[in-house]
Amino acid sequence: MPLRLFPLASVVLFPGQRIDLRVFEPRYRLLMAECVQEGEPFGVALIREGAEVGGPAVPHDVGTLARLTGITPTRDGMLHVTAVGTQRFRITARDDSRPYLRAEVEPVRDEFAEVNSEVLRFARSGLVRARELRALANGEYEREYRVPEHPGPVADAIAGQAPVEATRLQAILETTNVSQRLDTVLPMLDSVIAPARLEIGRAHV
Repeated sequence: MPLRLFPLASVVLFPGQRIDLRVFEPRYRLLMAECVQEGEPFGVALIREGAEVGGPAVPHDVGTLARLTGITPTRDGMLHVTAVGTQRFRITARDDSRPYLRAEVEPVRDEFAEVNSEVLRFARSGLVRARELRALANGEYEREYRVPEHPGPVADAIAGQAPVEATRLQAILETTNVSQRLDTVLPMLDSVIAPARLEIGRAHV
């Protein structure tokens, strides 16, 4: 399927993760306008070669479809765009005929493997704890947080919040074996929970 691409230099989007973009280049304003007009998603992919602004960029082959959830024009002429990642894709061909990059892509499916139930339970409880701590720091009550049931989305939820360098996150995005992906991100769980604890500390100073 054809897909409009929004390459980014330091951001890896995972399925289920929200992304906020400040769009100012004319080529990407055009991209967003076409997505709205056609009711289509766009693709977010980490840049492998090139620059995010101005010149051409060559993205990694695996990225994530992004569904638009909001576009707000700003006074300085930018667009504040919010979107949610939905599905991994793999680029099979690139098209440079438009002002922005387009590509032919195919969906990337998870390879389901046996996952240790205790590991999955620990990962899910860590996500709940991080969410509860953030709610407390903001003076809110977390009424309901639906943690993903399956290991693939659980791993994606952890990776999408972890303060890890983009190249490492890209390797996780490309890992289709769900057991291996969960094992890889589990050590990152503390780095997801720790900032929430710090937020609580700052809130009570």
